[in-house]
Amino acid sequence: MKFNELQKTLGTLIVERAQLELGTTRSINGKKVRRVASGDLRKNLQYTINGKNILFGAKPPSNDYASFVHYGVNGTKKSQGSQFSFGSKQPPSSPILRWMKQKGIKVRNQDGSFAKQTESAKKGLAFVIARKIKEQGITPLPYYDMAIKYAFQTQKDLIEKALVKDIELNLNL
Repeated sequence: MKFNELQKTLGTLIVERAQLELGTTRSINGKKVRRVASGDLRKNLQYTINGKNILFGAKPPSNDYASFVHYGVNGTKKSQGSQFSFGSKQPPSSPILRWMKQKGIKVRNQDGSFAKQTESAKKGLAFVIARKIKEQGITPLPYYDMAIKYAFQTQKDLIEKALVKDIELNLNL
């Protein structure tokens, strides 16, 4: 296998593994969380080859959101160790409303029973969730880092053989 074939193989493997990492249920801050609601981010993951570099990211419109999920976002009251921060801005409520619908989240009363599912009640809940996200931030999920680590652990022989073959080809020219 030549180096450029190795790049394509690793790129495909890493994107597939990152998609699996996003879909995995895991415990974050003591709660079971699955980071996928619509699956748009998973579907939009991609890689490109630029010379000897393999670049990983996501197609629009998921490209900005992909960075926030991967690196996390600092809240106003809790730091996630991220380069991103909400500052004084609160996340918009409209994506949270879509998420609530996809996840089947319903409005509840103070006693825990289900409340009447009016638009204003749903918007109020979305606002409260957005405020909590602003305060607590978004916990990072370095799905590409985990996928790259997995690829290098499982494909050591393939990488070694491709590099040796590439070096031999260069020396024979």
